Amino acid sequence: MIIVPMREPPATMRAHLLLPFIAAFGAALLLGAACDSDDSTPAPASATVAATTTPPAAAGAEKAGAEGLRWLSARVNTALGSGDVAFFDLRMKTVDVVCTAADVNPQGAGGPACKAVGERFKGFETANWRSEGAISPVEDTISQLKMLVTTADARASDRFGSGALRVHSLNAEPGNYVIIFTAMVEQPGRPNGQGPVRAAFASSWSYEEGRWLMTRLLSAYVLAEELLTPGSEYTNRLKAREEFRP
Repeated sequence: MIIVPMREPPATMRAHLLLPFIAAFGAALLLGAACDSDDSTPAPASATVAATTTPPAAAGAEKAGAEGLRWLSARVNTALGSGDVAFFDLRMKTVDVVCTAADVNPQGAGGPACKAVGERFKGFETANWRSEGAISPVEDTISQLKMLVTTADARASDRFGSGALRVHSLNAEPGNYVIIFTAMVEQPGRPNGQGPVRAAFASSWSYEEGRWLMTRLLSAYVLAEELLTPGSEYTNRLKAREEFRP
């Protein structure tokens, strides 16, 4: 693997070719259901990967630490509620991937999602709960988020509350800043009449050059309750977990 430091152009210059919504959503479901290994294994990166960043916000606009994460959580909640996917698009920390032969026929799970040698794409780290992570095209995550805001069922409810897409909790721990959001959504392939299912998502964040960036998105369409319940295998890893207070 060759890592070449570089800087990403302004986020407004990115062009995203959105993939079919159902394909992105269904792929996440299949991965979550089929795998039962720990998600803590970092995604391999045998492709040529160039680290990128996004331009910083205006000085003083955002703060680091626990106070800053709580500030960010409120804005994430607002973006989710209004269907503002661009909010996340502009804050995703990406890498420029150039696929190698090893990436086209990987020996194991994870790594860049490559289809051909020399393929280039802007990648973002993703994972499904209890499966290995990967560096996926940014468009996949954008499509997933668009699917969430259009299918979240605010009329549904369960023991975790409303089915609306909203922030549930956060972890204000240095080095492990996390914002967890959840919704009840229709599951592709689920027989009609069975209703929506609970899904949960753990977004990881890093404060860099005066701005909060989303560095990873962990999805749980299966066993979503493990991301939402205190004392679970997942939440036990969060040493400064707190419930979100709008």
